[in-house]
Amino acid sequence: MTVTAPDRYGTEIPPFMRAWTSWLADRHALPRRHRKQLMVRLEFMLNRFAQLWADQSINPLRRYIQDQPDEIATAGELIVPILKRRTFAVARPEERNDGLVQARDGSHSRHASELDAADETDRRLITILGLSARGLPRDRFDSYTAVTEQIWADNPPEVWAAAQRMWAAGQTRDAILDRLAGTWNKTAAQNADSYAAALARLAPPRSR
Repeated sequence: MTVTAPDRYGTEIPPFMRAWTSWLADRHALPRRHRKQLMVRLEFMLNRFAQLWADQSINPLRRYIQDQPDEIATAGELIVPILKRRTFAVARPEERNDGLVQARDGSHSRHASELDAADETDRRLITILGLSARGLPRDRFDSYTAVTEQIWADNPPEVWAAAQRMWAAGQTRDAILDRLAGTWNKTAAQNADSYAAALARLAPPRSR
């Protein structure tokens, strides 16, 4: 089980835990010797907390919700749909294609799993690595990265709505992205209404 919340929780949780534990010890009149043992053990855990919280391999979805306010980030019924949408747009670290990205200054390279989903440039790189692994030509990359950003931001919402309809109809993620990117490519120069209408035609809602 993993707790997913914004980065700042890595520094905000330890002082809260110290204060809360101290309050509990006072409330239950914990003997001085036992209290000292408790606080020593707590410090041992908290000294590692910030590092473990920031470890993407332990908390892989942490970076997917950095821009969400507390009232959303701390409510499961609100954050789960966002994570579902964003992990469709940008694959989870463990699901990304292999590949290395060289830093602009040439100082170091990063594996695809180390790229930051919260960073727009890294999201583009993650998408491009996936497209390259599929053997798609470079001249098609822009349409896919545009659709990725639209799904990530849920703007326009018709893109994610169309993706969900196609997903429910049994289409694969790659096939869905292919159709969305193709639709964007054909209607990018048109107005928003034309784009929305084209998206609606991809997978119309099932009649009841």
